[in-house]
Amino acid sequence: MFKLFVCLSALVWGYTIVIAQESPYKSHKELLLLLKSSKPDSNRIQLQFALGNAYLDRFGFLLERQNILSDSAITLFKEALFLSDSLQLEPYKNESLCLLGCAYLRVGELSKGKDYYMEVIKKYQKEGNKQKEARVWEKLGFDYNREERTYTVALEAYRRALELYRELDDKDHEAGVMLKIADHHFAFDKVYLAEKELSWVLDTYKNIGHEKLYDTYYMLSVVNRHRGDFDKALLYAQECIKNMEKTKDVGNPETFYGELAMVYQELGQHEESIKWYRKDLELIVGKNRNKVLIFRTAGLLALQLIKGGKAYEAMSLITEINAKFQPMSPLELATMAQNFGYCHEALEDYPNAEKYFLEMIDQYGKASHDDGFQTLAYRDAGNFFLKAKKNELAQYFLNKATVNEGSGLPRSVIKDIYLLNFRADSTMGNYLSAIESFQKYKSLNDTIFNDKRNKQIEELQVKYETAKKESEIQQLTNNNFLQQNKLKNSLVVRNSIISAALILIGIVYYRYLLKQKTNKLLEHSQIEIAQKNRNLERLVSEKEWLVKEIHHRVKNNYQMVMGLLGTQSGYLKHEEALMAIKESKQRIQAMSIIHQKLYQSNNLSAIHMRDYVPELVEFLKFSYDHNPKIKFSLQIEQIILDHTFAIPLGLILNEAITNSLKYAFIETGEGTITISLRETSKGQLKLVIGDNGIGIPERYTTNAPQSMGLNLIKGLCEDIGGHCKLENKGGTRLSIIFPSS
Repeated sequence: MFKLFVCLSALVWGYTIVIAQESPYKSHKELLLLLKSSKPDSNRIQLQFALGNAYLDRFGFLLERQNILSDSAITLFKEALFLSDSLQLEPYKNESLCLLGCAYLRVGELSKGKDYYMEVIKKYQKEGNKQKEARVWEKLGFDYNREERTYTVALEAYRRALELYRELDDKDHEAGVMLKIADHHFAFDKVYLAEKELSWVLDTYKNIGHEKLYDTYYMLSVVNRHRGDFDKALLYAQECIKNMEKTKDVGNPETFYGELAMVYQELGQHEESIKWYRKDLELIVGKNRNKVLIFRTAGLLALQLIKGGKAYEAMSLITEINAKFQPMSPLELATMAQNFGYCHEALEDYPNAEKYFLEMIDQYGKASHDDGFQTLAYRDAGNFFLKAKKNELAQYFLNKATVNEGSGLPRSVIKDIYLLNFRADSTMGNYLSAIESFQKYKSLNDTIFNDKRNKQIEELQVKYETAKKESEIQQLTNNNFLQQNKLKNSLVVRNSIISAALILIGIVYYRYLLKQKTNKLLEHSQIEIAQKNRNLERLVSEKEWLVKEIHHRVKNNYQMVMGLLGTQSGYLKHEEALMAIKESKQRIQAMSIIHQKLYQSNNLSAIHMRDYVPELVEFLKFSYDHNPKIKFSLQIEQIILDHTFAIPLGLILNEAITNSLKYAFIETGEGTITISLRETSKGQLKLVIGDNGIGIPERYTTNAPQSMGLNLIKGLCEDIGGHCKLENKGGTRLSIIFPSS
């Protein structure tokens, strides 16, 4: 399961990097009243847009009501489209089409939704308006629901927008799209790629003088908090709020307050976390956000109050929120039960805590709503029952939490779940499972620790270099002071050498200045060299990633072709045609395995033949429903080949092995296929594929017309500069000698 939107923070705060404008209206009811009394003009269209958007708000309604509200939004947007068309208001018509597309995407009708966007895009393409076309592609990418099936199509829409902005040399909007791409990658757990893209966005914005950097800082904080680098997350969260206040853009500060509160929570700074959660909750309540968001924020604040030793204050807060907003839906009831469970557990009222935690689990089940908080619910229930010494229940709920570990929670949370599983299994005597959980906990904990330790080493290195330079400066100052004292004493003793002494002081001072200047030039050069090295490392890393991505896509394309061939074979009846399809699939698989091994290894162009040949043999055995009486003898030396050699060899192996499996043992039904690959001399390799079967007809060993397979083998031998020999030697024997590079 991929992350639902921007990890835990977005699940709580309900916003990603694109934050909707605040509506001037207070409620759906007010919008409905204004709409009923409006005239058929542009004002009515704007009201239809506002009410439809309110229904489509990703976090403004419960999932149980999603389809109903989406249908209402579709009706409103169709009415807006009809009215704008009647009034010949082209901009409103285009916006109506995009909103209709968004609504259909929201209910899962992807093809229909995209068609509405494409209608607008084709208009702008016809007009040659690349700026507006790019904005529609950008909106299309953002409006797709976050699902596995929409990952590629949303990314493609973003990339189309990116290309257009680059053609227009519009760096501002180009960076804005890259920010959304980073958000998209992060939502699908591509954390390090997202961080790299966000760093590029921040640098680009700074270079062009873009002032509003808070969204970028916010995303960088979320990414680093998810990775467990809380110090870095804190820096970006603080910069986010500073930038928001500096630019006086305070449309939705609660999103950023909540992120800062969560970072302080991870750092164990409870008072600071409480301070920012209070500000966050106050704004959410004041803006009348949806109740689930209010309840969850109140729960996070209550947890920090409990950790700060204020359990009674936490209970008072949750009781007040519960009375004021009255949870109704299963999701609301589950969230409030979870909050009451925290409070009763903190007050050591275990019977009531147990009641609320069980109610929480029950209501989450009814809600049909699975995000990171459901995993937390299982974790909290398991943790409570572990404390209450109800070990079987604890183990049951913690196992449920482990099942959902891919729900996008930060590494620190997943690490804690593994630790709780270790404790529960240990208590129950499930020691093997306990060891496995502890190993996962330790591995994740070490990863977080190593990230922090590397950062600390860098900081210590900077401090050491600074202290070293300060020491050198102080030493020079002391030396200068001693020189001056000696000169003063010399002046008293011998006035005759005053001129020489002054010259000496001048020389020393000049050398001191020269040394300072040299040090500064050297330091500047070192900084430039270090920056160039970092740029080179980044380019190398990006190149490696791109090459791996290419191999991955080539392998996937091969698999797609194999799937198409498999589908085609379902419509064929002729045995020879079916066999041709099967053999084509085998040849494609021989190449596909190579590309798979390339993107899974650190060396992006070389294949270990000792690994590749056995895997190809296993595939061919499976393809021909392998007779166990036919044995394979593999004698493959430790040989590494470039993929330009490995692919032809793979196809040769495929043809020769296939021929032996099909024809060599027809009479006896048993025998041995031998494959050897060795180095005969420096730079010279020899591949031998043989069997002890009935042998190949004599006509195939002469220059007479031959089969497609033999022609293919000869052609592939020529491609790698090799020579092949086919002969009968107690069976069929194919020998190929070729250069290793």
